[in-house]
Amino acid sequence: MINNIIHKRNQRKGLFVSLPGFLYTQAKYGELRYQSAKRILYIGVGHGLDVIVNSKLNTDGIYIGVDPYIATDGNDDLDYEQLIQSTGENVTIHRLKIEDYLSKHKNSSEKFDLIVITDCLHHIFWTSKFIDRNYSKKDKIINLFKNILEIATPDAKLIIGEASRYNLRRYWQLLKGFKTVDYYSKQSHKAWINLLKKAGWKIDDVKPYIPIKFSFLENKIFNKIMFFLTHEYYIYCRK
Repeated sequence: MINNIIHKRNQRKGLFVSLPGFLYTQAKYGELRYQSAKRILYIGVGHGLDVIVNSKLNTDGIYIGVDPYIATDGNDDLDYEQLIQSTGENVTIHRLKIEDYLSKHKNSSEKFDLIVITDCLHHIFWTSKFIDRNYSKKDKIINLFKNILEIATPDAKLIIGEASRYNLRRYWQLLKGFKTVDYYSKQSHKAWINLLKKAGWKIDDVKPYIPIKFSFLENKIFNKIMFFLTHEYYIYCRK
């Protein structure tokens, strides 16, 4: 079933996602790093492949996904409908902006052990400016991180996956004269970390994405190089 979902999405979006590559990313960078989590919140759940897979691997977990499903942000009505049809009883999807979801649940006694925000923040706060410098909505970002902190359990973890503004792939696009990703709206991991700290989150680690075929090269020096070569990174936080 998962292969079929991935295949259909690849066809619709012109992607090249494979199941082995997806599972590698989940185990090395995603939720599978924290398999003891019982209540998991996905902000910007989108196509929900991670929710579908992880909720079947962890049938005791309770999964909540939040996404407004705005087509211009990458996920649309069909993504929402396919996700609803593919999830089990331990998954609930809310078609809402995260601000609206947090407002509705700010006094809830049900907290989350793990919050996952992947490829989403730059859609919520789209800007070509640097968010931790001269961005007018900087305080709104800090407030969002604070509100997420309030729905987290005492030992909660937060995973943020984003794309960087400056990377080899961006310059390769410019060299070839085509554009598949708008890197002007992307931010550095340091910018997000600055605002996360101001909101009260503690930073455990930050990692560049390393493709599976190069994973055997991983070390501190190689990781520093990969922050420029790759366009993805992951920030790991705790309450």
